Amino acid sequence: MSTYVMSDIHGNLDRFEKVLKQIDLQDDDKVYILGDVIDRNPYGIEILLRIIEDKRFEMLLGNHEYRGNTQACLDYTNISRRWEMNSRYYTKVFEDKGMTLRLIWIDTTPMMSKYRTDNDTYPDVASQDYQKQLAWLDSVLTQAKEDWTIVMGHHPLYAETSKDEEERLDMQATVGKVLSRHHVDMYINGHIHNFQHLRIKGSDIDYITNSAASLSRKVKPVEGTVFCSSEPGFSIVSADKTSLVLRMIDKQGNVLHTVTRSK
Repeated sequence: MSTYVMSDIHGNLDRFEKVLKQIDLQDDDKVYILGDVIDRNPYGIEILLRIIEDKRFEMLLGNHEYRGNTQACLDYTNISRRWEMNSRYYTKVFEDKGMTLRLIWIDTTPMMSKYRTDNDTYPDVASQDYQKQLAWLDSVLTQAKEDWTIVMGHHPLYAETSKDEEERLDMQATVGKVLSRHHVDMYINGHIHNFQHLRIKGSDIDYITNSAASLSRKVKPVEGTVFCSSEPGFSIVSADKTSLVLRMIDKQGNVLHTVTRSK
């Protein structure tokens, strides 16, 4: 079984199909898409339907999904036996040869005040109880006893980007405060459309930005940057009892950077 991370497809069917061909998914593989499947290109619905009808895919809601009816993504669970999205945030534990890995998916768009106050563009955001979600996240991490813990969301806590700084400040003031109280190995996000790996002073977490499966953006190193690249692509995660490894892969299949945590 291989575990892949993709994000920010934005309706780009051609790039999406090329990435899938490159991955060559097997029956027991999993692909986690960190939001923004739709918008900007004309094939968002077609890609969404493909994801919905394939149990190997799971997705988070990004800010572009929040431009529409996000409840429809959850309600489709009651229509298709292949689609599983029972909640906007959830957790699962995986076991393999004595190794345990906890994955936690969070819904980050409601964490930001800019989205909560823009009801015309993001009609579903204000109705989400982000404080309840933070309490849930704190409870899950308090009880987590697995070998490895990865938290995934659409928006970054730390990254080099021209996007509004208030996004990262809101994430640091909400999600960041919870993560700092617990042991978390990696936080993985999308949204920025490039690859970044940051280590922040005073934190043992590896902060990972996964590049876009569509349009990528330029990036430059900042304080805390271990690696960055403007190449589009995806990431693959593997783990055993003694190591957790994330590899950043470009569209040609080259390994650009490897993040390794060891026990």
